[in-house]
Amino acid sequence: MYHQNNLAYDMFQVFQSGNSRADEIVLSNMAVAFDRVLLDIEEPFTFSSYHKSMREPFDYYMFGQNYIRPLVDFRLANDFYAILIHQESSWFVNF
Repeated sequence: MYHQNNLAYDMFQVFQSGNSRADEIVLSNMAVAFDRVLLDIEEPFTFSSYHKSMREPFDYYMFGQNYIRPLVDFRLANDFYAILIHQESSWFVNF
């Protein structure tokens, strides 16, 4: 059986994913992240403890989705979380 630590590591291997656009995707995502960091330094935004979802002028939700999607092999991630759920459920049974 695949060791869970290896599985957790392998699901984040972007450049070894075989995607011919991996370099372009990572570079684009990092450029957007860097741009947002610089903008936040110049014009910091403070979220109140309660706020409605804001999608403009910049959609941080979609940025997060686009940033993470190419980093995760969802087939392996599903296996990884299935292992974690199984381990947690057995912990409660043995408690």
